[in-house]
Amino acid sequence: MQTLSNWNNKAKAGTLAGTKQYSPDLNALLEENKKLKQQLKTAEMEREFLKKAAAYFAKESQ
Repeated sequence: MQTLSNWNNKAKAGTLAGTKQYSPDLNALLEENKKLKQQLKTAEMEREFLKKAAAYFAKESQ
């Protein structure tokens, strides 16, 4: 398991063989893209929940 952790750390640092073609800026953009996708997924789930909650309370008030 330690070996996989080492590979992952080297890949993130850009020192793993085969990852040197990526600049640190590109790695930063890829990481930001990953975070933004996660935030979008969370926001979409929250929106769906709020939509269902609004429909429930609208139904209850009638």
